[in-house]
Amino acid sequence: MLKLLSLATILVAAVTANGEEFVSRDILVKPFGTVKEPITIGARFHIKGADEFIRMHTPASKSNKNARNSKKEEAKIAKTSYDNSFIRLAKSYANSPIEFEQLKAVTLAMMLLESGRGNSDLARKHNNFGGLKYRPELSKFAGKVYYGASDGYDYYCRFGSPEDFIEGFWLFLDRHPYKGWRKRAFSERAFLEFIAPIYCPFNKEYVTLVMNLVPEAKTLLAEHKDDRVYLSALSRKEAAR
Repeated sequence: MLKLLSLATILVAAVTANGEEFVSRDILVKPFGTVKEPITIGARFHIKGADEFIRMHTPASKSNKNARNSKKEEAKIAKTSYDNSFIRLAKSYANSPIEFEQLKAVTLAMMLLESGRGNSDLARKHNNFGGLKYRPELSKFAGKVYYGASDGYDYYCRFGSPEDFIEGFWLFLDRHPYKGWRKRAFSERAFLEFIAPIYCPFNKEYVTLVMNLVPEAKTLLAEHKDDRVYLSALSRKEAAR
């Protein structure tokens, strides 16, 4: 098997723990050379797992070069186009008043990563842009669907609309496992560093990956915000209190 791996270009799929953000990497394994036709490994890796796999099968002298190449490839992947479902989410989120407006960009960045810019089946079919597994506390906003993700099959949230997802997302974070995040709400990074080990425990690069998407999230929010729509929604929300 090792010889076969050494003779080919390896295509590795890396995913987030809760969503379906795929990262394809072509890794050239020396010293045996390559073949023109790549092989596909019949397995799915977390980003952490992919990195460990690469280190196991790559000569130490090539590791730094491969790391640089990975960054270039991830930059190319960053050009993945948005699914229309994500545009609807961004527009809704931009014009929905939330308790912690300063966290809107970083949480939209999480949704970008988790849903693959809305291209995951969970996002397109079920309006679940965060890879949220079903919990009874979310029953007001979500049903449940049996769905296969990177860590196997489980019951995930099925939301009727992007607006229901937004409500459900914040309710999800207000559950006991995340208790304490409100004390870190003063900073995007402090908030993210607190919830990341709980939200995505198998990916040590999660904070970095999300923070790299924050500028993109801010641009999306600015592009889709309509002050009249936002103020109207804010007035309705305050009147309902």
